[in-house]
Amino acid sequence: MTEGIVSNENRKIGNLSYIQTSSSVNPGCSGGPLFNRKGNLAGLIVLKARLEGAGFAVPAPEIRKFLEMAKKAAENKGGKQ
Repeated sequence: MTEGIVSNENRKIGNLSYIQTSSSVNPGCSGGPLFNRKGNLAGLIVLKARLEGAGFAVPAPEIRKFLEMAKKAAENKGGKQ
């Protein structure tokens, strides 16, 4: 576990939004949670920048949207068999 500062809550890379953080992101960290100071999930670590001390996480609301779409797709696929 490491601590870091969120330097940008809405960093755009292409068409996607990320949370930019100074938390250490090392090999094996991808897919790990990013928590806020209250212990709530803020995002999911997905990228490390080429510069030291910058990592990126997919914001929790985007993860929720993805999971809801995946659930609907699975339900639709299962219901049509």
